[in-house]
Amino acid sequence: MGIGAKIHPAVLPLIFTLSFYPACGSTDHDPDDRPMERPTIQERIDAAGDGDTILVAPGTYLENIDFLGKSLTLRSEGGPDVTVIDGNQVGSVVMIANSEESECKKAVIDGFTIRNGKGRQLLGFSRGGGIYCSNALIEIRNCTITGNGAIGLMRGYGGGVYCVDTSATIMNCTISDNITSGTSYGYGGGIYCSDASPTITNCVISGNMAIGLTAGIGGGIFCEDFSPSTITNSTISRNYASGGGGIGCAMDSPSTITNCMITENSALSIGGGVFSGFYSPLLITYCTISGNIVFDDSGAGGGISCLADWGYEDSYSVLYDPCLIIANSILWENCASEGPQIRAMCDTYVSYSDVQGGWSGGWEIMNADPLFVGGGDYHLRPGSPCIDAGFDAGHYIDVDGQLRPFADGFDLGADEYWPGFCEARIVPISHAPIFFYLIPLLLLIFTGMVLAQSRRE
Repeated sequence: MGIGAKIHPAVLPLIFTLSFYPACGSTDHDPDDRPMERPTIQERIDAAGDGDTILVAPGTYLENIDFLGKSLTLRSEGGPDVTVIDGNQVGSVVMIANSEESECKKAVIDGFTIRNGKGRQLLGFSRGGGIYCSNALIEIRNCTITGNGAIGLMRGYGGGVYCVDTSATIMNCTISDNITSGTSYGYGGGIYCSDASPTITNCVISGNMAIGLTAGIGGGIFCEDFSPSTITNSTISRNYASGGGGIGCAMDSPSTITNCMITENSALSIGGGVFSGFYSPLLITYCTISGNIVFDDSGAGGGISCLADWGYEDSYSVLYDPCLIIANSILWENCASEGPQIRAMCDTYVSYSDVQGGWSGGWEIMNADPLFVGGGDYHLRPGSPCIDAGFDAGHYIDVDGQLRPFADGFDLGADEYWPGFCEARIVPISHAPIFFYLIPLLLLIFTGMVLAQSRRE
């Protein structure tokens, strides 16, 4: 089944509703750390110089802002829960569009909710509903990017975030309920990257959609055209597209995915969890890929679909070899007519993983119920066969920020199992329940009483 299948009829009404760069030199400007006093964020940007930091007071700002090609840090004082930039369905909420001569200028956005963007409209294309970035270095930190759309007459790119010719770092962000669509294609419901090198860390990417009358690719994330991506310690869940419900990568865009929960995403035709095609190898380690689905009766790759050459599924002429490597991972209860867990038309190596139905030609492959907590919780329960079943693959923090390994070995999947009493050991002391202090105190009192009694005797 090719990626060009049409959109599922159930989502048709939604269509119209909504590389690497050289290091840059530092500047000598002193940061402007004064609280925001001007009535709009844009006025502060207009007055700022390269290297300045603009602090934004809590509130809702109904505006569309443009960094004007400047190297700026835009930071909220109170965080995304109380500081909102609302695009009012006018265009992209945040615009960072540098010239080729100034592509090394860096923009930092820290601590905002970015919502209600419509995208930059040009010649039937819509790009970047929430954030539009071109020819720049960008860091997006501690932000909630939600309820944005890039809906073009022909195509839409990046409902939440659009990056082209850009080195992008996205960390500690929630990117949810964004949509991209068009009468032909929609690309990257949550994040779209082209000729970029995105690093996505500690993010939740959920409820995003990429749809179109021809196809939608990459409901959560889509990277293409020489866009090597690194996705770490993140949850990608409940996103939808025709192909690559959770993650899609194509056109010479290798992806390294580590410590990620990729769950309950859906696709119409191919790659419910992850789709890769056209010379875009995948390296997947310590991931939990479960509950993803491909709807079409002839669809393929409920968990992962990896093609050697997108559009030419019988071709083994690959630029990168191998095409797919999976290690220390769990693929369980994904659904598709062909290859419910893995559908690979390329060189594939699986090791130290739990794959429902097994996998021929791998090493240390289990076919055993991983014993998830259940109810949408994909952490491991006591007695899971995935505990201590992995090997040291060079990553020592799990998706929750807990240390690996806990006991004798490394666990499979994104979660390193910590028994309840052991999890308490990593609770910050200021947040620990009171009985964690009472028990040692009571033991100390009891010991003192015993010693005192022994002296009297």
